[in-house]
Amino acid sequence: MTTFIDREPDAAVPAQAELVLDVQDLSVRYRSRRSWTTVLQDVDLSIASGESVVLAGESGCGKTTLAMAALALLPKNGETIGSITLTRKSGLQVRIDELDAKELRPLRWTEMAVVYQGAMNSLNPLLTIEDHFVETAAAHPGAMPRQDVREWSRELLELVMLDAERVLTSYPHQLSGGMRQRVNIALALLLKPRLLVLDEPTTALDVITQRTIIEILRSLQRDLGFAMVFITHDLALASELADRVAVMYKGRIAEMGTVQEIFGSPQHPYTKALLAAIPRWDDEPGTLASITEVMRQLADEEAAAGAQPAQTSETDQEARA
Repeated sequence: MTTFIDREPDAAVPAQAELVLDVQDLSVRYRSRRSWTTVLQDVDLSIASGESVVLAGESGCGKTTLAMAALALLPKNGETIGSITLTRKSGLQVRIDELDAKELRPLRWTEMAVVYQGAMNSLNPLLTIEDHFVETAAAHPGAMPRQDVREWSRELLELVMLDAERVLTSYPHQLSGGMRQRVNIALALLLKPRLLVLDEPTTALDVITQRTIIEILRSLQRDLGFAMVFITHDLALASELADRVAVMYKGRIAEMGTVQEIFGSPQHPYTKALLAAIPRWDDEPGTLASITEVMRQLADEEAAAGAQPAQTSETDQEARA
């Protein structure tokens, strides 16, 4: 049976650090026409102020579902079971899973923000970059004085290594993919959220641009102190950015530990297989490893133990029971 392997928190993350996000016993299921499908099961995840946690794993393992559930951004046919607690800047704790859309709106961008994978799709092609900043602030009255928005947006663009004067007057199509993604990062930080979620923000970008964005994120986090959740299937990026890494497998967190623990002494067979599949410069040609056999063995062990994988369906009658 697949088990969850957790370890002691990294000494670099103070034990007394305030938790920004605390997820307990979280499961997510989606309703189709005739059944419920569970895609995330019994997940625990806590993130401290200023901490960087990477969710790693293959496509379809539940990384994005976990993050979107934590931000209450699941589609309408999605349902969460468990608790999701956010600690606001004021110190007040709120249960994200118990809030409706009207109650969630004041929290978005001011307490928690997200950067999506598609840089171009996240920006309105009819608005200049400056308009994006102004409209975001206007959607949250009282979050920031209007006269401060332009000054802070210029400062943010400079922090992400862009020419603010040029970029603010530009339209999205006038910027490169890397520049657009840096604009998205700056935009997400406009109202100084405590939690920033980045959903594979470097996918489809060249290696040099990826490196630039990783360095920018580390610098911004150091300067602004926000907690960060970084979703990726690229373990090399995870090793550079994370304080802790959560390896996900079939809708569960299979193993969690510090970068040194995950890369230096992985415990779960799936984690070991993922690391073994990373190409190395000294590998013999044609000797790429595969995780297929390990996944087959894990599936056989689960079947023998009578374990129910996270991706299962129940009839409507069973779901109501």
